[in-house]
Amino acid sequence: MSEIDLSDSRTPTWPQLKLDVPLQQLYACLGIYFATLAVFWLQVAKVLVLPEGVFNPVMYAALANYAGMMWLAWRIQKTLHESGLYRHGAWQVWVGALLLNPCALGWWIPVSVMLRARKIRSALRARWPHAAGE
Repeated sequence: MSEIDLSDSRTPTWPQLKLDVPLQQLYACLGIYFATLAVFWLQVAKVLVLPEGVFNPVMYAALANYAGMMWLAWRIQKTLHESGLYRHGAWQVWVGALLLNPCALGWWIPVSVMLRARKIRSALRARWPHAAGE
């Protein structure tokens, strides 16, 4: 947390960032992502054989979920970056989403954003334990 200056009076409190709902949505998207990822790999390994009429719509829905998950990760990282709480820009989420294979390492970006947001939330709540809106 050395990159965060909590002594600055301009540092927002956690409720001011309004990231609780996007974080909950990101948790939900990650759950859906891991479930569909398991279906994908079970299908590839021929452990689970689904008809194309079932498998293809599930994978299209998984792709839409992946895009939504990356959008949420981008939104959270953008908010943290713009508030001065995180030095890395939000554009890196999209670069990672394009470079990392969604079937193998697609989880890395949203999980790292989620973990960083949790650390920042803990630091802000420790600094301002009685912040309005909590």
